[in-house]
Amino acid sequence: MAHLEVKRKSRSNWWLWLIIIIVVIAVAAFCYQRYYAGETTVTTTDTTKTTITHDSTATPRAK
Repeated sequence: MAHLEVKRKSRSNWWLWLIIIIVVIAVAAFCYQRYYAGETTVTTTDTTKTTITHDSTATPRAK
């Protein structure tokens, strides 16, 4: 009988690389949204006015 060598076909883990690429894209999108997309300038307004008035009942300062 003839001796036939059977070579094992190399397995391609394309699905593993696909999952890795999807995870990397998801992490990049999360980081982009978290750190860059929400940057807006927040302006606050003081709603209480502080008014300095002259108190006529106060004792005058010594000069």
